[in-house]
Amino acid sequence: MLIEHWQLCSGMSCLVVLVVWGMSAFTHFYNKRLPEGDEEKRDYHPKAWLVVPITLPLWVIVAVVSAILYSLIFGLLLIVFTIALILIRKPFIFQWLKEISLKVGRFFLKINTRLLNWAWPIPAPAVAQA
Repeated sequence: MLIEHWQLCSGMSCLVVLVVWGMSAFTHFYNKRLPEGDEEKRDYHPKAWLVVPITLPLWVIVAVVSAILYSLIFGLLLIVFTIALILIRKPFIFQWLKEISLKVGRFFLKINTRLLNWAWPIPAPAVAQA
């Protein structure tokens, strides 16, 4: 069906990119006209609105691929846990799940802490002088 309506799909995709690009340009130039002390003013890169037609399709591809991967992982976990609960009746699954959860959680907390410290470094505490 996508092949039959390829021209319509590609035309609409180009239209969506142009609309989002226009919104980004409007936001950039609106923000540029705000006075310096305005609380609504943001600090955007001067050329940020120019790369929207490149980044928008990349974000769409990332969203579609991640949705497909999430569904495949969910299906796989559903099958594995169902088989494990039927075949193995010992509660070691919960211990294993706890270990895996802690391992994954620590990994993401460590990565997110590094990213946040890279983006917004926490200043070193001042040494109290006596």
